Amino acid sequence: MRRALYRWGFALCLGLCLLLCACKTSESAEPPKKNVEGAAVELPDSISLPYVKTASFDPLTTTSRVNFELCALLYDPLVLLDETMRPIPFLAQSIETEGLRVTVTLRPNVRFQDGTPLTAADVAATFSRILEGGTHYDARLRDVAAVEQLDETSLLITLRRENSLFASLLEIPIVKQGSAGEGSTSVGSGKYRFDALNACLVRNEDWIGGRIPLTEISLVDAPDQQSAAFSLSAGNLSLMTTFGSKLTLNSLRSVTNNLVFLGVNPSCAALSTAPLRRALSAVLSRSTLLDDNVASGGFVALSPINPRWFLFDSAAVSRGTDPSYAETALREEGYLLNEETGLLTSTSGKTLSLRLLYNGANAGRAALALSIVNQLTDFGYAVTPVEASAAEYPRLVASGSFDLYLGEVRLTPDMNLSPLVETGGSLNTARFSSAALDEALRAMKSASAEQLEAAAFAMIEALDRETPVIPLYFSIEELVLGEPALETVLAPTPTNPLAGLEQLTLSGE
Repeated sequence: MRRALYRWGFALCLGLCLLLCACKTSESAEPPKKNVEGAAVELPDSISLPYVKTASFDPLTTTSRVNFELCALLYDPLVLLDETMRPIPFLAQSIETEGLRVTVTLRPNVRFQDGTPLTAADVAATFSRILEGGTHYDARLRDVAAVEQLDETSLLITLRRENSLFASLLEIPIVKQGSAGEGSTSVGSGKYRFDALNACLVRNEDWIGGRIPLTEISLVDAPDQQSAAFSLSAGNLSLMTTFGSKLTLNSLRSVTNNLVFLGVNPSCAALSTAPLRRALSAVLSRSTLLDDNVASGGFVALSPINPRWFLFDSAAVSRGTDPSYAETALREEGYLLNEETGLLTSTSGKTLSLRLLYNGANAGRAALALSIVNQLTDFGYAVTPVEASAAEYPRLVASGSFDLYLGEVRLTPDMNLSPLVETGGSLNTARFSSAALDEALRAMKSASAEQLEAAAFAMIEALDRETPVIPLYFSIEELVLGEPALETVLAPTPTNPLAGLEQLTLSGE
């Protein structure tokens, strides 16, 4: 009876949220909260998750985001990443990095779900598919020049440039060689195997990680988020992941590695020096932007490096949202507020003018851009919003036709910002260049294990000092729970929202 009441109230609340979606958001996301110690939690007799029946479970190429998330249950990676993105060897017994050479030795006695042994040839084949392009993991291996199988249990990876944190990039699902494209799923070595006939995930009794409590997971076809939401409200699903609408329900929230930022063009007079860029960043109230415009929530970013990263040090970030700092910096750069015009103006009569480019086809981005314009205008900047169509926007960004642009990037787990901010970086469309920042980025890449913390601090400090981009927030992923017992086991990470699910015990087991 208690669960029936829970589901009735849950369904009513979900329906209202789907209609309104007008909730305020918090400035940051707290770590997932477990049930209160000592509180009784009724165990469910089954667990059901959404999937897309018409999409594959190939972890490298599936077109379904929910299927991609389920792949973490079907395939094992060389390393696991915890909630701080610290790499933990799993299929890899050891990873040794020396300059441009990375030697990976596999854990012994690992078998695929069909009983065949996992070998270095399978890892090499998975990597070869990624190096050919068109997969979800292309960015992870962008600096890999070659992969060579040394023997049955080891590989040599040759890099184009040093990366002391390359192991962080190896949370890549390993697929049995030759199995890709067979039916709706490839063959993995993970906790579960996919039973297409019965639409469920069945426990892998020979999983190398040991026996897990949760024996079976039912799957419910939910081709889009709306259908998943209604299945959840009807009690047919145990959870769903939301990406664009904040729901005031029983949920777990985790910080992703998706950075929303303002790209800057240093050829614009208002952004031409580091103090001017730092001043503009200090003007913006991130919490106000989040509360007013981001339906799914966000985590305030004062650095383009994720604050949940295991090497992040907040002491390397000297400023927050501080208008007084901005006033002082602008005064030192020769700009004062003209009381008559309401604009920041130099002694020679020049105003701090800039254009903000945004994708007008994205309603959320358009609203966020308007709030940014309002905040900057209130402070004395002369800001012109430039709305572009979905087709025009990427072309204008790629050509550097902006002073500021509102963008988003998914950072790799090694926090590699080089493509975006390094001189000549592939995403550095404004041609930003700083020798000091380039050196800090290179030092981070070549740091020894003993030097990592100091190198990370220096890199974050250089990013803060030069301000090559203006970070706004890291996106939040939300797991909406239709089954309250899941809160006791789930511990979402930035790369695996379903982490811990397999530890749930069903009633009667």
